[in-house]
Amino acid sequence: MNVDIDMVPERGNKKDDVGFAGSVHNTGYLVPFIHWNGVYSLVKDESLILRPGLRLCISTLKNLENPIRFSVERSPLEFCFNLSGTTRYDVKHGNGRKDECIAYAGSSVLNYYPKTNGSFEKCDDQTVISVSVDIDPKLLNRFIETIAGEIPQSLRRIIDGYDSSYFSSIKRMTLPMRDTALQVLECNQTSGARQIFLEGKALELIALQLENLELEERGSSFFSSLSNMDLKKVYHAHDLLVHDLQTPPSLFELAKAVGMTHTRLNRGFREIYGTTVFGYLRKYRLEYADLLLKDSARNITEIAYAAGFSDSSHFSKAYLNHFGNPPSIYRKSN
Repeated sequence: MNVDIDMVPERGNKKDDVGFAGSVHNTGYLVPFIHWNGVYSLVKDESLILRPGLRLCISTLKNLENPIRFSVERSPLEFCFNLSGTTRYDVKHGNGRKDECIAYAGSSVLNYYPKTNGSFEKCDDQTVISVSVDIDPKLLNRFIETIAGEIPQSLRRIIDGYDSSYFSSIKRMTLPMRDTALQVLECNQTSGARQIFLEGKALELIALQLENLELEERGSSFFSSLSNMDLKKVYHAHDLLVHDLQTPPSLFELAKAVGMTHTRLNRGFREIYGTTVFGYLRKYRLEYADLLLKDSARNITEIAYAAGFSDSSHFSKAYLNHFGNPPSIYRKSN
């Protein structure tokens, strides 16, 4: 499958053009919206222009048989927050340099890749869910021109328009980033109120990632003590853990599958996800059940089983303790 990708421009005046440049060639594949960091269109895809030069994309991808090829001429700064699934990008830059980028569930990615082409593919059978914010560097400069001292030096020249070199940063997603991305996914406002809410959340996501970069440059941010190899193992363990909510592996089975001790795996989950392996599984089950309650016609018993609970009574109590409301507010139990 070959898809040549570029960004549709939103044009301002000639002197101060803010937007994304490009075109799309689609060879027999549904691509309602494409941005450089992936093609998400098989299940749900929403692209919202919040203002010229600022775009929010909510992306979900279930199946992708073959890699998709893309090309970008003029790049925005892309702030991407990966909530589920693992993807890989093989990127070739205009100067001939090649990069490989693997984005795991729980990672936050910041990219600036002008004059780039490459390919994109899924690395596992998990549904890919991500929230991305694309912003023109000129527009970002307008937002932050009064706080120059708080902008990471690694981005300063790009934002000021003096540097067109490539930039990429992959870090673990902090809990505030994750919570804000989930608020975007769960937004139920309509019309103008929704636009205002999502623009605020998009800017909040940008601010959180810029703050993390700035803290890193100062040497004062909290980053994982795990090695890159162990981080990959923890991300892989995450995908194995949530693959089958009804029959997940035990802690020792999971640790063995990824080549870690169970204590180090639990420590890794605490650093990345803020809780132990099975503390995370319990929260994941409840959040998955919450999505089913809101977006499916299944009854409470069916949802409890799908989320891995042994019975609806246990599920209802856990749901009430976690969310503060019983699941029956969404539907009646059989």
